[in-house]
Amino acid sequence: MFRLHVDPNRCQGHGVCLDEAPAQFVFDDDTTQARSTGQPLPDSAHSHYQDIADLCPTAAITLIEQEKQ
Repeated sequence: MFRLHVDPNRCQGHGVCLDEAPAQFVFDDDTTQARSTGQPLPDSAHSHYQDIADLCPTAAITLIEQEKQ
């Protein structure tokens, strides 16, 4: 499992992530930035979400592996 993280120091609110994965990101009107919903995602989707992270023009999205329990 992994989750998505949006670095608030890098995000400039372009919204590419929101277009590509609206169920995984929300737009914060106060900060004018995207943020992740934080929900765990299955390893089988890692490649898909890495592709989305790679589309971010400011490289603000990272995939964070979660420890197995």
